[in-house]
Amino acid sequence: PDGLLPPRLTHAATDSLNVSWSPPAHSNAPGPLHYSLQMRTSPQRPVIRLVENATDTYSYHVKGLLPFTQYLFRVVVSHTHGQTAGPWATLHTAEDSPGPVVSPTVSGFHPRSVTVTWVPPLQPNGIITNYTLRLWPSSHSSLAFKPSSISRTTVNSSLSPISGLLSSTEGAGVHSFKSLGPTSSLTSPDSNHISTSTFNSGINGSSSPIQGTKPKIVPKPSSSLMPVPAGDGHIKSSYLSNTSQATESGTTNVNQRPGTLLQSPDYNATSSNTEVTIPGNTTSFTFRDLLPYHTYSLQVEACTSVGCSVSGMSQHFRTLPAPPEGVPAPHLYSDTPTSVLLSWGAPEQSNGPLDRWLIERRVTGTKPISTVGQLPPESPPLSFLDSSSALSPWTSYQYRLVLHNQAGNTTGPWVSTTTRPSRPAGLNPPRLKVLGPESFQITWSPPLIPNGEIRGYEIRLPEPRIFHESGNTSELSVTVTDLIPYKNYSITVLACSEGDGHVGGCTESLPTPATTLSTSPQGLATLSVVAVSESFLAISWQPPRRPNGPNIRYKLLRRKTHQPLAIATVPAVTSESPPPAEDLHHWLHVYSGTKLFYQDKGLSRFTRYEYQSVVHNDVGFSSGEVVTAVTMAGVPLHPPSLSAHAINHTAVQVNWTQPSLQDLQGAVESYFLTVESPQSSQILALPPGINSTVIIDLWPSSTYLVSLQVSNGAHNTTRAIANVTTEDGEPEGMSAPEVVPVDSATVRVLWSPPLRPNGAVTSYYIYVNDRLRGSVDNSSGSYLLGDLLPYTVYNVQVEVCTVYACVRSNVTQTTTVEDLPADLGTPHTQVISPRAVRLNWSHPGKPSGIMLGYKVLRRTLRSCTSGSAGVMSTVGGESEDEYCCPDHSQGRVSVGLGDSCCGGVPYSMKGGQLCCSRSLHDGYGVQCCGGRIVDDVPVCCGDAERGEVHTYVPGE
Repeated sequence: PDGLLPPRLTHAATDSLNVSWSPPAHSNAPGPLHYSLQMRTSPQRPVIRLVENATDTYSYHVKGLLPFTQYLFRVVVSHTHGQTAGPWATLHTAEDSPGPVVSPTVSGFHPRSVTVTWVPPLQPNGIITNYTLRLWPSSHSSLAFKPSSISRTTVNSSLSPISGLLSSTEGAGVHSFKSLGPTSSLTSPDSNHISTSTFNSGINGSSSPIQGTKPKIVPKPSSSLMPVPAGDGHIKSSYLSNTSQATESGTTNVNQRPGTLLQSPDYNATSSNTEVTIPGNTTSFTFRDLLPYHTYSLQVEACTSVGCSVSGMSQHFRTLPAPPEGVPAPHLYSDTPTSVLLSWGAPEQSNGPLDRWLIERRVTGTKPISTVGQLPPESPPLSFLDSSSALSPWTSYQYRLVLHNQAGNTTGPWVSTTTRPSRPAGLNPPRLKVLGPESFQITWSPPLIPNGEIRGYEIRLPEPRIFHESGNTSELSVTVTDLIPYKNYSITVLACSEGDGHVGGCTESLPTPATTLSTSPQGLATLSVVAVSESFLAISWQPPRRPNGPNIRYKLLRRKTHQPLAIATVPAVTSESPPPAEDLHHWLHVYSGTKLFYQDKGLSRFTRYEYQSVVHNDVGFSSGEVVTAVTMAGVPLHPPSLSAHAINHTAVQVNWTQPSLQDLQGAVESYFLTVESPQSSQILALPPGINSTVIIDLWPSSTYLVSLQVSNGAHNTTRAIANVTTEDGEPEGMSAPEVVPVDSATVRVLWSPPLRPNGAVTSYYIYVNDRLRGSVDNSSGSYLLGDLLPYTVYNVQVEVCTVYACVRSNVTQTTTVEDLPADLGTPHTQVISPRAVRLNWSHPGKPSGIMLGYKVLRRTLRSCTSGSAGVMSTVGGESEDEYCCPDHSQGRVSVGLGDSCCGGVPYSMKGGQLCCSRSLHDGYGVQCCGGRIVDDVPVCCGDAERGEVHTYVPGE
């Protein structure tokens, strides 16, 4: 046969091929054609026979092939006259995902970069289009990777190497984040196409690319993140987020210089992962902008156009340390004038094991820097107290922190503070100028070291103290007035500082002594003059309050102003005392010297003198006030006359005459009136000028002894005496009576006389419920009160009377004893049957006590003889004895309980009643003798009908 075409491919799979063929153009012989299909992997390999001598088969499905492998196929057709082999046809199986991928290798360690190399898969199963590197921080694993949380950027490698990740800040649900470093710089010198991605497996699973460029977002429904070429010099970015679907697509130009991409401020590198897509012809890549001294792990993924295969996780590796970042500014606090407390937290990035903290200080505005201390890298917060001797109060300092680790050190920012104020230093003594007896001019300079803001000065002498506000002048001055002349002062200046709301303190300078000038004495005290006798006055004085100069001397002047006793008789003139007419109203110089007292003797009796002191010093003199004094009076010659009479029952009036000047040998100074009685005594001191008084609050009907003495200041007259008796008054101390019940209608009232009758008692009156019931004379102390109601409460009072007045006692309440009920009506009877009677009755009109119950009595009527007894039946109870007593004078009989008769009335002799003269009486404390009721104390000689009462005398 001829005209045989090569076999053709009808379907290609990764591990199989569907091969078909057609009959030859010319069979060139009759009969059936036989087809054979042959295959070989290369021209050098042997032929594999797949189909032999098939007559009606024109296709074959070849299995067990390798993906993306070329195979050679041909068809051999034959018949009885020969065979023809067709040309070889090259067919390929379809691509598949790559075979196992070996974990990448890390080298070229730096603080912020590492170089990654890897080996292509031994079974690529197709054309490797790209490799994807995934960088995992130490806190994540490959199991945490979610394609929906990846932000990918595809980069055309024909451009200059990019030092930062290209990302978008547009689109719905895009959150800001930080990449692994300030920027993510990717370098692959041999690649033609690089795609980088960041993905976040944090709490929200959100990611945010780095700000800087604005590529458009291409929405892709699948999770396969394939770079999308967009032409020369352009890239097309795709972005997928698990928080929202992208809504924009487009291109953006990346022809800009490297390193201009900015870092998002919210990016957290420790919780973010990075994914980089690199063209398939590249086997190495350098990660930049990593975190120093941070642990990572890697995975590499190889992809064909059909699928991808991921390698195992690489071993953990750590970037090299770098100097720390974000050294904090310390918080400064000055608690004392020479100390500063620093406190701070951890740095933003330690970038390796920390070595130590250094604390540096400098004075604000200067360049020299001092290291004041160092601390080990302990857990924050940290603090350091700078109490160096180099610190000064109220000084501005700057502090900063220097943090060291294995890779170097980083210096923090300067922070300023001012130490607290303190007491000023270098305050010199003030300078003084004496202006006169009462004034100084004081000048001083501000302290050399103020240690704060001087808020003012206080000038101390030490008294007075003068406050002076602070000034900016180099010399301060103040004039002090109203000082004491000729006085030594010690002047100091007190300077006080403050600052920033704190009190620094005060410093007092050394003193400067000064003395005011002299002047005349001031502040002379009043003379003290004491009369010692009729001719002797003692004068004393105090030094002047302000001597105002040296050499103090005293001079005493005296003059006579009044001599009453000289009018009638002029006393004998002594050699020391001139006659009255000569020295009256004339000043005499009686003393000169330095003593503080003078005894002026030989003076006239009861004479008024005036004294004045004159005080001298070396500059001048001053005169004191005039003081008046009188010598003592003499012994009185005659007592006054005295009389007294009673005004009423509690007061008397006393009258007397004032003695003459000659009788008293002086003037009346006071009267002493004495009132005495057996019970009490009182003394009254009365002023001069009166000659009568009334003495009250005396006892009525009492006799008093009244005496009077007159005092002339030095002596008293003899007593003048008078007796007086007060009138009768109202009785006092009448106690409440005692009430003793006798029977149901009678009580006995007993009382005692008043404690203080205040006169003769005339009578007593008995009141019951404020109504007069009886009276007795003053000889009795009891009263039998009758006609009372049984079992009733009464208020009993006794009133005592004198001629002057009557007074009632307090109330005594008493209750009469119970009695038999009275006013009990006759019961109403109703015959019910021959053997039954119904009885109805009312309560008694006078219960005379507490009703305990009723007894229904029944008796059979019969004749009654004198003394006859019968039986009374109690309905429903026991029987009681009753007694029948005839009364012949009345023509009637009385029947009742008892055992005897008294005047025709039955009674019980066992009870408390007593029968005397045919009438019943209360038997308490009495007896019947001779037909009369008498007390049971006397002896009754005889019986109740014929007997006499006698007083019992023992032995007779």
